[in-house]
Amino acid sequence: MMARLHPDRYGTASQEEKQSVADQAAAVTDAYSELKQPHRRASHLLELLGGALTEGDSGSLLGPPFLMEIMELREELEALRASPDEGRLAELRARNR
Repeated sequence: MMARLHPDRYGTASQEEKQSVADQAAAVTDAYSELKQPHRRASHLLELLGGALTEGDSGSLLGPPFLMEIMELREELEALRASPDEGRLAELRARNR
């Protein structure tokens, strides 16, 4: 999209069209910034689905079973840090992907 909106493509365009293209390019840049950061991308997707995540959220959006699973995974990763098991780490990586 940025290639299509590059200013060099609009050298002979009217001032209004140049401004419109510049505004569109700024919107694309903002969207890219939002989407390239995993947490901001996830928050945006949740907003689109009608369930915005806020700082004071109690976890009700995701539910206790999901939060418990994440907590258990984090504990297992901490234990693996102390005594690494490459096979188990590979399993966790594959599952996470």
